[in-house]
Amino acid sequence: MSHPTDHIPYARDLLRSDFGVHEVLTVHELMACMTGPMSNSAFRRVVMLMLRGHYSTALNYPEDLKHLACYFWRPKDDAGKEGTLTVDFSYNFDDKKPDRIPGIYVGFGGCNLKKLGMGNHHSHSEDRSTENLAKGSLLTISVHHVFKSLDDACDMAEMSQLFLLAMSKVIQNATGAEGFEVKGFAQAVKNKLSSDIRNYEVVLSVEISYTLAAALSEESHRIRVISGVIGATT
Repeated sequence: MSHPTDHIPYARDLLRSDFGVHEVLTVHELMACMTGPMSNSAFRRVVMLMLRGHYSTALNYPEDLKHLACYFWRPKDDAGKEGTLTVDFSYNFDDKKPDRIPGIYVGFGGCNLKKLGMGNHHSHSEDRSTENLAKGSLLTISVHHVFKSLDDACDMAEMSQLFLLAMSKVIQNATGAEGFEVKGFAQAVKNKLSSDIRNYEVVLSVEISYTLAAALSEESHRIRVISGVIGATT
């Protein structure tokens, strides 16, 4: 049986056949586990879970980055043991305690909307009780690589860049996004968390374009239902 990513050799090499309980084999299986329409939060979750899957074993790492094998993500087991690398959403911990280092944190970098039509109108239902509105959306996902070593921060950002580039078409097709572009990473920033704790942070940016739509149903001039959906315009 062929695999959904067989046509992308690098992407296939980066996937394991036995991800842990929090992971999936492919984006397609990940999407099957998610309910409801795609949203900004859902896209961020897809990116974070894919990175967890990739960093769950050094077997996924390219040969020229095998020196990073000491970093790997694992969920905490029954004995309380976990991996040496945190992969999670940004700001997911007590703000009085800095995000755990080393770590890769997936956050939002902003979302811009553009007008697609007059009054953002897209269509009406057959009985004209529902109006469908739509806008073009460009979401930026920021992937923060935080390490004590400058070299490790840069190398991990490069590996994330290679992985997401390899998986871009798969993610785009599975989520219904109109575009999934890996934009590259910025110059490293040195952070001083306290008098004796310092780290380096490299932020990788990913832009996801999709159509954001809202369906407005009215009854007797009263708003009855507002539901958010995402889909391609026609």
